[in-house]
Amino acid sequence: MGKPRDLRVRVYTSDPAVDFSSYFATAHLAADEWTDVALPLWQFEASNAPSGWGSVHTVTLIAGPPEIPAAPGAVLLDDIRLTKEPIDPVILLGDDVTGWAHVTRSEEDPADGAACADWGDPGQVPWIDTRRLPDDWSPYYKLSLSLWSA
Repeated sequence: MGKPRDLRVRVYTSDPAVDFSSYFATAHLAADEWTDVALPLWQFEASNAPSGWGSVHTVTLIAGPPEIPAAPGAVLLDDIRLTKEPIDPVILLGDDVTGWAHVTRSEEDPADGAACADWGDPGQVPWIDTRRLPDDWSPYYKLSLSLWSA
């Protein structure tokens, strides 16, 4: 039986190795089932004066608050999308996991499509990230994703 967990989404506006300026939001995941999460960009909080949605460098997903070690278990991700009007999503992660650090492609129980991304055990690898994304997020209004936690 899995445990519910929090997932922090952090959007850096410059290289996080040099500058921690970012936007962040938290999603709450149920245990042992797929959870669909929609995060409107206006709900993200600013940290360290980010330079705006027109200059995005990296997206990082963190298993829980950074000050608390992630609980052991497993996390699957599917259909990470950046959406603007009219509906014209950019798929950041789906059947293809290219460009994402610390995930592998899995065909077991995807939320949608042929495959999903297997994060493995966030207790061992507490974050994943990608730089394979649009630089300018100003025309978009939400980031959505499907997650399964055990």
